[in-house]
Amino acid sequence: MKINRPRHPRRGTSLLELLLALAMMSAIALIMSAALGLTSRAGVRFAGAEIGTGLLLHRDRLRRLIEDMPPQGRLWGTDGRIEFETSIEEPPFWPGDLVHVTLERASASGGVSPVVVSAAAPGVDSAEGPRTDFSLVEHSEGLQVRYWGSPVPGMRPAWHEVWPMTAPLPELVRIEYDAAGTTLPPLVVRPARSLSQEVMSLSSRLPPG
Repeated sequence: MKINRPRHPRRGTSLLELLLALAMMSAIALIMSAALGLTSRAGVRFAGAEIGTGLLLHRDRLRRLIEDMPPQGRLWGTDGRIEFETSIEEPPFWPGDLVHVTLERASASGGVSPVVVSAAAPGVDSAEGPRTDFSLVEHSEGLQVRYWGSPVPGMRPAWHEVWPMTAPLPELVRIEYDAAGTTLPPLVVRPARSLSQEVMSLSSRLPPG
């Protein structure tokens, strides 16, 4: 004789249903972890892009300051500091006035310090006259400047560690520095390039190094 057992409406979950539920939860967890991982990696890349963009903008600004030097502007410096006179046609300076610009590595403890560009009106105390400053990099372990040209008439052009104030403008200036220990490509600039009538052709002899 067949006995019909009554079904209870509150019976327990079967093993198959439990396995299906666990599989679905695992799949959802994998999808969420993958999405969060992509988001975090994208955030890191975006932050790196922001830092890289800042470095490029500051390098380009320094390049333009040197290239926009007027012919009567002077340039001098050592292997760790450069000074020059240029025109900055933006506030807080007046168009046409020569502005004294200094590039140097600020002194700081620990061997790591920023590479700073300072621009001030000549002959005016830094606390009174118009002035602007910006950092090429916030953390640098060194700054090296080289000058290509002939500081004395008749001398063969070469790279020099020191460029006197009384010498004519060098043909090229090479600036090397790092960003938090990471070596950056050297910045090679031609002073007064924007207003110069001379054009360096491809057949011209390039300086070594």
